[in-house]
Amino acid sequence: MYSTATQEYQWEGLIAFQESLSCRLVFVMMQYCVAANYYWLLVEGMYLYTLLVLSVFSEQRIFHIYLCIGW
Repeated sequence: MYSTATQEYQWEGLIAFQESLSCRLVFVMMQYCVAANYYWLLVEGMYLYTLLVLSVFSEQRIFHIYLCIGW
């Protein structure tokens, strides 16, 4: 049938493919986690900004006072 060298080469190719596939899956999961963290940071920032604008700067007069203090 097959020689032992051919069988070893086939097994090495299969193992290399499986290692490559697992490495790619881990890399994709890592990139997904990083992107999810940045997205969560963006959403939380937008939520806090909305709370701040609605509670602190609801009156136009107070907004001008805070603007003067900031400058």
